[in-house]
Amino acid sequence: MKKSRFFAVLLSFAVFLASFAGFPPTVTEAGVADGEVNLRYVAEYYGIAFTDGITGKTFEEALGIRDGERNEEPVSYSQAVVMAVTAAGMEELALTYSSAKSNAVFEALGLEPAAYDDATLKYLAAAIDLGLADPEKIISNGSLAPADAANLVTAARSITGGGRNYLGRTGDSDIYGKLAFAFGNYLMPASEELIQLGNRAVREQVTTGYNVRDNRFNANFESELTICYGHSNLKHALQLVGLLRSEGISALVNIEPKVSAYEYLLDWGPVPDPSPTYYVLEEEENFYIAYALEYNLFLEFANTEDRDRFDEIIIAYAKRNTGEEDKARIAGAWWQPYYFSVLQLDDNYAKVSENVVDFGVYSLHTSSLDENTEQVQTWLTAEIAGKENFSLNLADQYVNLAFFRYLNGESE
Repeated sequence: MKKSRFFAVLLSFAVFLASFAGFPPTVTEAGVADGEVNLRYVAEYYGIAFTDGITGKTFEEALGIRDGERNEEPVSYSQAVVMAVTAAGMEELALTYSSAKSNAVFEALGLEPAAYDDATLKYLAAAIDLGLADPEKIISNGSLAPADAANLVTAARSITGGGRNYLGRTGDSDIYGKLAFAFGNYLMPASEELIQLGNRAVREQVTTGYNVRDNRFNANFESELTICYGHSNLKHALQLVGLLRSEGISALVNIEPKVSAYEYLLDWGPVPDPSPTYYVLEEEENFYIAYALEYNLFLEFANTEDRDRFDEIIIAYAKRNTGEEDKARIAGAWWQPYYFSVLQLDDNYAKVSENVVDFGVYSLHTSSLDENTEQVQTWLTAEIAGKENFSLNLADQYVNLAFFRYLNGESE
């Protein structure tokens, strides 16, 4: 495939979809999970393991405060809140609070903050308004427990854009518009180097396909509660979120754009006319690559019970099956849907390998069966050898059984 042709097509995608510049694709919010979940979260993303007896110095380091003034004395909850407000970049806001405004925040909650001086009260009131701290724990003001420390760290880092990255929850009435707006303003992730690498892998039958993602859209969700669902149809995503809500499933939602590429076989019919989200190009004589703008829908569930129900809900309402052509299901249901966890869940998921090549803000991903992974890794290692800013990683991925059958060349 000629580079100029592919990237001319890519430009047409961009013109149609428009740039998302100036429109933040997702929002973050403090305090999105309970303490036990956030203890796992800070360990996973920040390498922090809180234990009893947290000192001021330890907590400053956890917040990323450099050259702090705290010592090795145990820190109280209210002291930690003041530190978290500063780490969240909200100190100037806190200092605007008058004594009357600070007291009004507590009075509205039926609480009496008599133990605090005006200087401290400003920070505590601001923390409550920001959703950063627990008002009851400010009043009781015990020593800082590990779970509370994890909540404050995730809240402070989320405010500065260093935490979870999401549009909203399945139960939000406005989540559908946010999903539609976000996907409608995405650009096709464009990395000429990774596209060329992926196409060579397909041409040489190292893999049947790959996708390229923009890592700036990473959800940064807690792994134990998260499932990633891949698809190409926006209407399907909207109905899927509605389906989960109707089933009483609560989850954080983020959508990540990706370009999926695979060999297009003429047995499927003539090369279709291009659309803003799908295009087929002839790589070489009688060898075609299809490019599609797709998405990964990341879902961080409220609990493991909801997470584990996801598979049965998809099979019941979002998967096509032979002999069930007349069965009602949501729009755009696939014969072999694709979703995965990075952790082993139950017998409804099977282990494969995810081969990842990072280059700048982009990454190339291709899945392989374990017996084929060494071949894929060896090929990719040779291809990127000596090239600057490329790195190759290997991760376990636990995919739904229908997609596992697809990787094995089976139907449905």
